[in-house]
Amino acid sequence: MTDQANPNLSALAAKTAQETGEFPNLMLKEIFEQPRVLREVVAGRLDQATNRLTLNEVTLTSEQLAEIRHIYIIACGTSSHAGLIAKDLIERWTDLTVDVQIASEFVFNRPQTANDTMAIAISQSGETSDTLNALRQARANNAYIIAITNVLGSTITVESDATINVKAEVEAAVPATKSYTAQLATLALLALYLGQERQTLTSDQVAEYYSELSELGDKIALVLSQPSLESITKAAQFTAEAKSVLFLGRGNSVTTCKEGALKLKETSYLHAEAFPALEFLHGPIALIEPEDATPIVALLPVDPNDDSMNNVFDRVKSYGARLVVFATTSATKSIQNADRVIILPEASALQTPFVTAVALQLFAHDIATSLNRDIDRPRYLSKVVVEE
Repeated sequence: MTDQANPNLSALAAKTAQETGEFPNLMLKEIFEQPRVLREVVAGRLDQATNRLTLNEVTLTSEQLAEIRHIYIIACGTSSHAGLIAKDLIERWTDLTVDVQIASEFVFNRPQTANDTMAIAISQSGETSDTLNALRQARANNAYIIAITNVLGSTITVESDATINVKAEVEAAVPATKSYTAQLATLALLALYLGQERQTLTSDQVAEYYSELSELGDKIALVLSQPSLESITKAAQFTAEAKSVLFLGRGNSVTTCKEGALKLKETSYLHAEAFPALEFLHGPIALIEPEDATPIVALLPVDPNDDSMNNVFDRVKSYGARLVVFATTSATKSIQNADRVIILPEASALQTPFVTAVALQLFAHDIATSLNRDIDRPRYLSKVVVEE
């Protein structure tokens, strides 16, 4: 694989690489930039007088949006995880069905696109070859293309009908952090806008969800406060010598677990996998190695009364696993048998994927630090993959 980033991105990244400031590496610096980035992504999108969301980047009229029948989300890697969260939001807030396709597989899956289809192409750099190829396939079949990217002027923006800039600014470290949460926030705004324009959400609902998005900067700042940082570091040290780390979640937390596992693989070179918690009992539980005390990292669901997770916790502990749980204060009351608990700020269902993603970014960073990895430039990885 080779790199061929947008020239502007490359120049800015080179400059940023010399500016870690008080931080030991770029990844940690960019993790700490997320409160500001999320505030900027969300700010100024709602007319307070009418409770109407403005998304001028989308060029379709309300009548044209009403004719859309299906959405494809096409992306790779971390961006595909943002797409999975977006699928849930769009299907929850609208009457549309959404397929999330790994961009490199899009053409092989023979997608049925037409002029009543929207394709949302997500790429941090706007130059990812697999995503561009999928975009071109969708365009050839008359789909309306929206690009979600961090680089205006990139190829994906030129070849799309509309572009929404995620406003994450330069992300110089290879592991995506602030670009991921910026993508999530941008996609949430798009989902809200679709609900508004298709009249499946009321103006009051739009305003309520927008208010929750406006609080994200403050929520993430709490994750980045000293008590959280210390508990995450201790949990990382507790986990760092493992041969394999297994992540468990429910609902949207399964997707966040996939992103957490990817971050751990990228930064630490440890084997990591993510599973729906109850599905873990249907085979993957055999991966637990008592001699290694395999770490299980669990995200407790939004509903603290869901006893199913504790049933899984009991099982994995009985087979010799180490248990690390990320949970809010209200949810911790139901936790049993955990070896380490990381307390997260209380968050709504909409806010939870952001809060937990940042916590898992820090977790991966701290494990990589313990193992003395090159966090900003992991082996074999490029910021922009432009060759198949």
